[in-house]
Amino acid sequence: MRPRLLLTVASTAVLIAGAVASGGPAGAVRDCTIRDFSPHQIVLGGRTSNTVHFELDTDCPVDADVNWYVTVHAGAPGPYGWLMRANFWQFPGSRFQWIPDGTARLPFVSEGLVGPNQITFNAFLGDLHAPTRTMTLASTIDVKRGTTFDGSPSSGDHFRATPDTVAPGDTLTLTGILERAVLDAGESDPDLAGFAAPVVVQFRSDANSKYADVKTVQSAADGSVTTTVTAKRSGTWRLRYAGDETNAATKSLESHVTVTR
Repeated sequence: MRPRLLLTVASTAVLIAGAVASGGPAGAVRDCTIRDFSPHQIVLGGRTSNTVHFELDTDCPVDADVNWYVTVHAGAPGPYGWLMRANFWQFPGSRFQWIPDGTARLPFVSEGLVGPNQITFNAFLGDLHAPTRTMTLASTIDVKRGTTFDGSPSSGDHFRATPDTVAPGDTLTLTGILERAVLDAGESDPDLAGFAAPVVVQFRSDANSKYADVKTVQSAADGSVTTTVTAKRSGTWRLRYAGDETNAATKSLESHVTVTR
């Protein structure tokens, strides 16, 4: 059975950014705006947690009483068709779903919702019936399928570099499987399928802290990746998929190889 998708919005207490207002009458609240938000991408399915913690970037005073909610529109422009709705505060008579804890559940997500979606943040300062300031930010957010090299939990398939101990100049064989989420899968169907895409082989020597690209290979139609490299020094290998407009980026587990002298 496929897991339910859970999208959670974090507490507003940690979201409001900006400096305390200075000058003006005591108790006055200066104009402020929503400058930006994060994240700008929602990843659904695969090995992702399917939990999104939204944060607002505002220039409101840090102690301002900001109440807000977010909606992500799915499909053609219109008053209906919401991918998710979550709010920190919303009065009971609102046409938006009342979710006091800011949680939206998505038991089913169609492949047709992948790609750019409209997102809107609405906020007000103080009490709704007498707000000192109202704010709106309309933008887009990318909805992408999750991808993974980790394989299914039952199969134990994951990236490997073999053998794990070699002499300088020996050949290593790298194997893995790139899969992506199947969002329209039935209750008893696999929620991951092999995915053909460019895959980058990366290496980090024991003396370095960062990975370097070695070469790019293409995964097969079933997602399988098999390639060879020459071992020159001890270090760690991995595979990386950079993602595209509709599929999220991912990287494999690491596989260490010791080169003996």
